[in-house]
Amino acid sequence: MLANNFENKDYRYRNLIGIDFKNKDLRTANFDSSYVMSSTGEPIGVNFSGSNLSNVDLTVAHLNNSLFINSNLTGAKVKVNNADYSNAKLDGAEISFNFYFRLNESSLDNPYREYSVFKTINSIDDKYYNIKISLMNQIIDKLLSLRDNEFNKLPFDSMLNNIFSKDFYLENNKIRNFTKKIFLNKINDNTKYSEKIFSNELLKNNLDFCLDVIYLMMVGMKISIL
Repeated sequence: MLANNFENKDYRYRNLIGIDFKNKDLRTANFDSSYVMSSTGEPIGVNFSGSNLSNVDLTVAHLNNSLFINSNLTGAKVKVNNADYSNAKLDGAEISFNFYFRLNESSLDNPYREYSVFKTINSIDDKYYNIKISLMNQIIDKLLSLRDNEFNKLPFDSMLNNIFSKDFYLENNKIRNFTKKIFLNKINDNTKYSEKIFSNELLKNNLDFCLDVIYLMMVGMKISIL
């Protein structure tokens, strides 16, 4: 049962550290410009697990690294870079990233970090595939804005693994074209890589994609990412 004594609470501009937000009814709470900062000045997240945040707007709150496990985010608006949405209800929700920080290998996918951008997306149930596709497109938009020397340092193998992990990603034109661009870049950088990449188990289930890439290699076409 949810505690309802948190309704109509005003948390604007407040440091939320030390407040228990688990299993609470927060449907009318105001979190504008709220944040969580430890005594050492390190930003940390909030544990909203099991709480009802239906229709709550968290887009101007600073709540990176927060937990929304088993939370009800129906119709909510959330803008955080790292979060755990495991088993959360996201019907009608608007989930987005707030890329005010530099997107790099560590922030994209780091097995030694509790949170990362890809871990955030993967925590979302596949039935909300439209949200997952939208978040992946946001990553692509950010990556395409990087300078070439920054772009080429990114963990492309990890990106490909995440994209190929779900069939619905390649059904999106922007994601599909971006993936082709990665493949062509890697093959052009190392001709020996083409044999390795097309023997990858992930690609054996995506023959049409492989054929598209091979065709582009043969005709030397450039890809326009829409």
